[in-house]
Amino acid sequence: MPLEVQTLRVRDGIISVTMPGESEPIVELRGLTLNLDDVRLDPNIVPPLLGATGTGALEIDSATVGGMQIDSAGGTASLANGLMEMTEITAAAPAGTMRIPSLVIDLAKNPAEFEVEMHADSVNLNLLSGYPDTQTLGDAALTAKLAGATGGELTGSGLLRLAQGGLPTSASLSALDGALGTNLSAARYEDTEITFVPIPGGIRVEPFELRGDAVRVRGDGTLLNGQDVDFRVSVGVPRATASTASFAGVMLDGLTDTEGWVNFPVIVSGTALEPNYAVDTDAVRRLAEDRARQSAEDEASRQIGRAIGRICCSP
Repeated sequence: MPLEVQTLRVRDGIISVTMPGESEPIVELRGLTLNLDDVRLDPNIVPPLLGATGTGALEIDSATVGGMQIDSAGGTASLANGLMEMTEITAAAPAGTMRIPSLVIDLAKNPAEFEVEMHADSVNLNLLSGYPDTQTLGDAALTAKLAGATGGELTGSGLLRLAQGGLPTSASLSALDGALGTNLSAARYEDTEITFVPIPGGIRVEPFELRGDAVRVRGDGTLLNGQDVDFRVSVGVPRATASTASFAGVMLDGLTDTEGWVNFPVIVSGTALEPNYAVDTDAVRRLAEDRARQSAEDEASRQIGRAIGRICCSP
């Protein structure tokens, strides 16, 4: 006969969702206290957990969502037919607010399968990026829906929304300004949306464009192990503002598009907190070749292409 229990309590539990190849979880709930009321156990169903039903509340001592630390959180929970569903897990943190509308774990599957929806709002990128004393970067909002199995690959996608703001003043950007003759530090940008998808060991950022009056950044790449970056980007500035001893004027003309923007191909490596920038010479070569090919009948343009080849592309 079915067994009815008034309350079932689980204390100090841990739920962790980790991408294959990564050491740090993308979602981790620690110090989980689960209180289920009106629990009903059906002994005819094996294993017994699959025949258990109940509803109640949960409390979490700490949580990590996409690198954002949460001190405490709470929500609701239910168990039925082997499905453990936790809903409306909400919390506030110094860097923003976090909400998990739904985390469903299918305990009937082996390995267990899960689906999770995550939201982070009013995220302070200045704090997360290591610039706590500035308000240059605009706030961000993150949404993601992921699914997978324990120890397996994830599927799904996410969207990062950046509110308008300015690029931070940093040593790495100052070095890039010195090389390119630009003024990227504190350059303003408009609202931007960036899509990403999970890959083994991290995420892939789909092609995006960040636009402003004085800067345009187009690119795509990967973020692995929660920190290692590998991006190919094009940094664009108005031709009138680009002037540097590192590039001859004829070369800048060769990198200028039909809208009057000079586009510098750049490789971004290193880590998210300490990125390294280097001019992508292969992309410069391709741009030079395209420029020369498109203007093959114009003698002046042919001279520009040859000049770019001599300056940047000689062995």
